[in-house]
Amino acid sequence: MLNLLQKYYDISIKKKLIALALTMLLYPILLVIFFGVYNNERIIKNRFINYVENNVLGAKMRIVNEIKDMERFFQDMLYNIDIYELFKTNPLGHQEQDSIAKYHFKRNMEKYLNSTIYTRQEFDYITVQFVKDPSVYYAAKETGFMALSDIPTDIFNKIDDNKVNYYFDQVDDKVYIYLVRPVYDVETFQKIATIAIKVSNEFLESMVGVTYQGQSETTYLYTQDGHRILAVGDQTNHQLIESNQVYLDTDGTYKRKIDGVDYYTIIETIDPIHVKMITTVSTDTLTSDTRQVTRLILLLCLVSIPIYILLANLLYRDIVSPFNILVSKMQRIEKGELNTLIPVERNNEIGYVYRSFNRMSKRLKYLVDCVYKEEITRKDAQIAALQAQINPHFLYNTLETINWKAQLSGQQDIAEMIQALSKLMDANMNRTGEKFIQVADEIDHMNHYMYLIQKRYHKKIIYDKQIDPSVLSVQLPKLIIQPLMENAINHGIEPIGRGRVSLHIYAQDEQLIICVEDDGNGMNAEKLSFIRHQLKEQQNQEDEKGGQSIGLVNVSRRLRLIYGNQAYVTIDSEENKGTKVTLILPLAMVEQKGG
Repeated sequence: MLNLLQKYYDISIKKKLIALALTMLLYPILLVIFFGVYNNERIIKNRFINYVENNVLGAKMRIVNEIKDMERFFQDMLYNIDIYELFKTNPLGHQEQDSIAKYHFKRNMEKYLNSTIYTRQEFDYITVQFVKDPSVYYAAKETGFMALSDIPTDIFNKIDDNKVNYYFDQVDDKVYIYLVRPVYDVETFQKIATIAIKVSNEFLESMVGVTYQGQSETTYLYTQDGHRILAVGDQTNHQLIESNQVYLDTDGTYKRKIDGVDYYTIIETIDPIHVKMITTVSTDTLTSDTRQVTRLILLLCLVSIPIYILLANLLYRDIVSPFNILVSKMQRIEKGELNTLIPVERNNEIGYVYRSFNRMSKRLKYLVDCVYKEEITRKDAQIAALQAQINPHFLYNTLETINWKAQLSGQQDIAEMIQALSKLMDANMNRTGEKFIQVADEIDHMNHYMYLIQKRYHKKIIYDKQIDPSVLSVQLPKLIIQPLMENAINHGIEPIGRGRVSLHIYAQDEQLIICVEDDGNGMNAEKLSFIRHQLKEQQNQEDEKGGQSIGLVNVSRRLRLIYGNQAYVTIDSEENKGTKVTLILPLAMVEQKGG
């Protein structure tokens, strides 16, 4: 039900209006079909019965012709002088029984029978029995197809009529037709053998099958005493034929009602073998589709008026009600509820308007938040500057003076340390007002900072860096790496007294990756979860165990203000194994901001 409702919502308003117009147009057409259905059913039934009758007559004529052709073949075979000469060579017909002659006779007889049976598709096998020979000579189309015990040879030997006789033999509820003819000596007119040929039921089915037109009809072959030879069709109903003894009726077309179902039975007699061909047609099956359509059309006509009313109300609710919801949501935004959204459940024009409204609402909130946060950050910076007790310019100039004095006194180490500190102070004062610098310049600042740190800790801290040369000219926010390096030393290396800090900068998948990693103290899962939560919520709150997250949150906030959600900070740490902080910046926007 929900799927149908969703599909309805996805249909455009234009298509719904077209559907309404088509419904009003098709209504009178359906009424015309309704009045023409019954007459059409009667015409279809009569035409189909006539068509089946013609097919049955055609099948009957084909079977009659095939039977006559079988008789002619039988007669031609018996009048062949070579056959009589072969029969006379039977060694059992003479007083001397020569085993070699018997072997040659059997081979020649089987050769002749095989050549005969394989030239006629309507025969399954052929047998020959001699009056003075107990053996039965035969040939079959399929190996193992016949069992000699199933062949009524005793009955065949008793047939003396000098013509083709038809014998019906029943084996395991199956009836088979045999053509039987005695063979007489042309000189003495004495019976010397009997030839029997079994007619293939598959061949008969192929002849009868031309009458089969679908699931509504079935064709049978019955003997005069009610034995069923075969049935072709999907709905075989032997009870219909056998309980009513339809095979005793004369030729013609009859209508019967059995168990409430109407049947037509078409009967034709195949005269040469006196077999009844009976075709049954279920008119209920034939006309079931038509009647089903009639009932459906009647139902549609009865419910048409309520459908018009329901369709009108549905279209009104589908078009007007969604715009009322849109108006109410816009009024909420006017009252200051900037994050007001509308659930979207449609893919049509109204769904497009809803999605556009949601994008506008989110964008409006984002812009307001950005302006607000940027103003807060600016005020925090101003307060921090006011809290500074030493004038940065005065401190920078003083350090330059001390540096000059140290160099004059030959204190080169002190001079280099003061020079490094001066450059860091100069970068922090940002006298040129630049917000972005190249990666190469940012690395220089880190080198000065790490120089001072290594002077402090001597060889206890190892600093290494891997910088992709292709990103040295890329622009990025100024002093964005220094807080990460400071966190790595203060919270990672300093608690254990020694360690390694690594800086890795490279480009990957249109992103600039900055990675700061240490092998220091690390943090437990609880503290890591706390810091990740602060990064996600952009909250700058110090936990009870130290201010490690303050620098990270400040960096994350700066990136979000500049690049939006396309830049972010990730942190991974394991207690006693170290911490890894990664900055991900969109490379295209980094270059654009720098430019």
